[in-house]
Amino acid sequence: MFKCPNCGGTLVFDVGKQKLVCRYCRSEINVEDYKVDNSVQADAMSVYTCSDCGARLISPDQSAVAFCSYCGSQKILEERLHEKLDPQKIIPFKVAKSTCINNYKNTVKKIPYMPKELKDAEFLENFRGVYIPYWRLKTGFTDEPLKLKGYSYARSGEYVYTREFRVEANLGSRITGLPYDASSSFDDAIAESIAPYRQKSIRNYRPGYLAGFCADLPDVDPEIYRKEAEEKAVEEAVSAIKNTFSRKKDITVSLPDSKRKQRELLKPHAEATAALYLPVWFLTWRRRDRVAYMVMNGETGEATMDIPVSLGSFFAVSALTAGILFALMTLFVSMTAPTALLLSMTLSTAAMMLYQRQTKKIHDRETHVFDRGYFIEGRDTEISERRAERIRRRRMRNTWAVPAVVVTVFLLLLEWGVYAVADGMPDERAQVASFFLFPVAAYNVLRALTFTWHIREKSVILEILAGAFGILYGYYVLYTLQVHDYMYYIGCILCIGSVLLSSIGMIRKYNLLATRPLPTFFDRTGGDVHEA
Repeated sequence: MFKCPNCGGTLVFDVGKQKLVCRYCRSEINVEDYKVDNSVQADAMSVYTCSDCGARLISPDQSAVAFCSYCGSQKILEERLHEKLDPQKIIPFKVAKSTCINNYKNTVKKIPYMPKELKDAEFLENFRGVYIPYWRLKTGFTDEPLKLKGYSYARSGEYVYTREFRVEANLGSRITGLPYDASSSFDDAIAESIAPYRQKSIRNYRPGYLAGFCADLPDVDPEIYRKEAEEKAVEEAVSAIKNTFSRKKDITVSLPDSKRKQRELLKPHAEATAALYLPVWFLTWRRRDRVAYMVMNGETGEATMDIPVSLGSFFAVSALTAGILFALMTLFVSMTAPTALLLSMTLSTAAMMLYQRQTKKIHDRETHVFDRGYFIEGRDTEISERRAERIRRRRMRNTWAVPAVVVTVFLLLLEWGVYAVADGMPDERAQVASFFLFPVAAYNVLRALTFTWHIREKSVILEILAGAFGILYGYYVLYTLQVHDYMYYIGCILCIGSVLLSSIGMIRKYNLLATRPLPTFFDRTGGDVHEA
């Protein structure tokens, strides 16, 4: 602990004043002026290990780690060891805890169906400040000037004149990329969501900045991020070259289009510097074997949060809304049995698409697809790092597919809604429309079943098959153009029932997505864990 030189009391870092302040006599001391001889060793901190998840936090003050920020457990065990810290840089906390709480309150006012305990004043006092280690990767390029072709264009009457130039670009200066999360405990997706931090806020590391806070340990090898850092640096360099010639000389520079050829031309090489400590506010909510986080950037106030849904509140509002819609449709809308069945099948297909999307997100969350730092050496993971990289690239390429399918289903619903108001569409048209719905539904079923292989929640299988059965039955009825209306109504009941089941399932899956399985870090190995 940091002791006050005037009264011997405990010093803490005051975020508002950016100074060390005594809890007892209120003396104020600049962090740079604090005499380390009055405290514990300046480069050593006590190590606290969580007995539930194995996370290791360091702090000079035991009260700063009253419970684990990663799993919410209060079973923290202090090791009688000291951890040597040697970061060169740090960004001190700029956002006070009171500001953090107020921002959280203002945000959750707009969120419906929240569990009541997430608004409890006592719960909000559990915000904890943690310094997260990051690697700073600097990327350099070839020292040789790049010999490129450039073009300028001019129009005269009906002719366009092209001039060709030989130009040179020199990338001798180094480009510093974004910091990369150096802790396997801290999810990369969370790190990206609260970025960036301001370079101008970086200070030389002083132990006093940790007074009243705790810090995580760097245990991720920076080599994991090397390729990504080089790719981003290449993109930035290519853009800079094009903009420079275009803006200053109105010349269009010819550069390779493929990333591989750009890399071969620029020859990027990234290297990691010493760990940089960045401030993060943590609020952890735990229910049985799941946790949810509210995480805030301790310098800018940028926040992200996991908010589960209260099933009781959701269905109370949904039941009221459904009653109002049913009364309105009874008064103003009439439709034939085939139209009603087709509309029910479309709603069921739309629900299945949303369900499949939720299942995919849960798969990515639980297998840590987008958390590169999770795949440290020696950890037993659900999928391999190579497969995770393939999935990341596939997700980036398919960003257009979902909006296209959603727009298509919306247009179909709009068309069939018009037919419904006009007293039904022809039976043959409903038959043809069902033919297009069936492969969409089949695709979503197969996709959802594929994702369940690597997730803990297996009830997806029953819920997705129930929706598939309703659509298959409806397809059969419309394809054979049954003459009995009750056959169509049975199909409507099956499809609407599957929508209800999918809705319940989606809320449950959303709560899985909004929360995370209890972490385990007992197998933390690799990286740079500066052990004494």
